Amino acid sequence: MTPKDGQWGVHGFARAVMAPAEIARIRCGPPASVLPSRCTSVRFLVALREVDADLHCVMIPDLPGCRAVGRNRHQAILYARRAIDAHCRMLAKEGEPMPETLPPEHHMPLPDLFAEATWTSVEVPIEQYFTH
Repeated sequence: MTPKDGQWGVHGFARAVMAPAEIARIRCGPPASVLPSRCTSVRFLVALREVDADLHCVMIPDLPGCRAVGRNRHQAILYARRAIDAHCRMLAKEGEPMPETLPPEHHMPLPDLFAEATWTSVEVPIEQYFTH
């Protein structure tokens, strides 16, 4: 994935209002020939919004109701990973299927708080909960 000029914000995050279709749906990194038969992580798109200098909110659109907050971008993303892990562990415990990750245009428009959010992605090892 190669960003075009002006598509990326600070820290390499893509703006939600700038070409969301170019943010690829990625489930695993290297080709299957390099990895065992199943990947161990799933990549989730997240919408990140700076509410003020000390409050950053993250919404995970593929997991309705799953959100996180932090004092800065990095802490909010860390807490988002933890929230995704806990949410998926709960889904697996209740016998629900592994969530499907969808491209950002499927989630447009975002709720008001995230209307001008920055898109990024996080990789979380959740497949362990869904294999039996």
